[in-house]
Amino acid sequence: MAHFRTALLPTAALISSLTFFSFTPTAQASGVVITPADRAGQGFAFNANGEHWRNGVLEWRYNPDRAPKGAPSTDEIVAAVQQAAAKWMDVCNVQIVYRGQTSALPLGSKPDMINTVGWAAFAGEYEGMGSVTAYFAEDKNIIDADTALNDERPGGPYSVGELESAMTRAFGFALGLSYSDNPQSVMYGKTLDQMPSLAFQRILRGDDVAGCVKLYGETPQTKRNRVLNWGDAVVAAGGIGPTGRTTQYAAGYYYRYYPEGNTFVGEQNGTFYVLFPGQEIMPVGTMDELFPQAEAAGF
Repeated sequence: MAHFRTALLPTAALISSLTFFSFTPTAQASGVVITPADRAGQGFAFNANGEHWRNGVLEWRYNPDRAPKGAPSTDEIVAAVQQAAAKWMDVCNVQIVYRGQTSALPLGSKPDMINTVGWAAFAGEYEGMGSVTAYFAEDKNIIDADTALNDERPGGPYSVGELESAMTRAFGFALGLSYSDNPQSVMYGKTLDQMPSLAFQRILRGDDVAGCVKLYGETPQTKRNRVLNWGDAVVAAGGIGPTGRTTQYAAGYYYRYYPEGNTFVGEQNGTFYVLFPGQEIMPVGTMDELFPQAEAAGF
């Protein structure tokens, strides 16, 4: 079995254009310029030079080769990665689009313009990590970003939920974010002992959103989804269901559904509601009332 370090690390001549991140992007962005002042009072950090996707679109493909025995099915893996992508699309003006399968290997020594999520053997400094994300950039524009998943991950293959969590963090790196210095952030931690748990990584925090918005801009749904992210954590704390749901739309409501408790949390016309089984829809507060609370709670 080829070792990841020797087979996939770039040559010295390419290191300056290839940025690695261990473990585990609208028209507005085309002219983005990042300066040290952008870091003032923030926990989030950008990659070396504020690299980003020029048009705010990351198209990715999945390579199922080398998927370890016991891993989820290809359909389950793709669905989990799409769920992770949707979390970023919920909060900033970026599109992360699945374009089918590929035979391209993740993390090659030169850009192939195929943004691959796939499997590899890890060795050396990467041994023990669950995933590694890297990208190539030209003139501050990301042109190729891959994520390699460890096919010999300690503790066994990712479950569907764990993969969704890991890819939520991985997409943050692929979009142009770096390690945050805010412990209440999915992007926090450069080492295994610093990293938030996989459960924590399933919900983007305010610091993560701020970094993405700085690169790609807000959408009309940004504040709504930050409140719903907070609601995710509240629902999980109440034992109704696991965290990390993404927003859906039906009957005039933007909502998240928790099948474990048959519960809906949603928003319509600036008011948030909750629907418990066997009860009427109940208002819980307006955007003006709830957003400051969500922000103060770290979302």
